[in-house]
Amino acid sequence: MFLEPRGIFPKELEEGMTYEQLPEGATSEDLPADALFTVTEIYPEHVVLDANHPLAGIALRLHLKVEAVREATEEEVGAGTLGAGFFQIG
Repeated sequence: MFLEPRGIFPKELEEGMTYEQLPEGATSEDLPADALFTVTEIYPEHVVLDANHPLAGIALRLHLKVEAVREATEEEVGAGTLGAGFFQIG
């Protein structure tokens, strides 16, 4: 969530509008470069922007089919990883 000055946005600003990048004059530091910014609230002095992924907070149901299984390598066993980098064996 970010607060930006109302004055940097066009007059026609409405809640729900989405920006790929913020207008010139944005004041927040460390803005994510690849985020979409959704206008969630508009006040006379500032605008509230949500940079969360549009699907954040929505439950996803995945249906997967295992196509193949292989033995873990010694390196994968030692590292406690399945090789994909984001799965960890607890």
